[in-house]
Amino acid sequence: MAIKYLNTIIGSDSTKGEYFFLRGKSYTHLLDRKNAILDYKNSISLHYRVSEACFNIGLNYIYQNDSMALLYFEKALPTNPYPDDVRREILECKKRLKQVH
Repeated sequence: MAIKYLNTIIGSDSTKGEYFFLRGKSYTHLLDRKNAILDYKNSISLHYRVSEACFNIGLNYIYQNDSMALLYFEKALPTNPYPDDVRREILECKKRLKQVH
């Protein structure tokens, strides 16, 4: 329901990063990681909650690509309002990547 509503709003005004951010959150809750990542990237390109969007992209990438997750966590770190969470995710990604190599 929320995604349908946000699709309508975005169809009318695609210049608001907030709409993409909210739809990205909705897609994340539905485990539609591909669309969540795309919407968070749109949010970033519209300069809306950039650090949080980077962090959320990282969280979505954890399930498919730790290298990409790490890249987005590192982008999120400098201005994220919850740096301890970001640092924890960075450490976890690095541990998993070490185990693979």
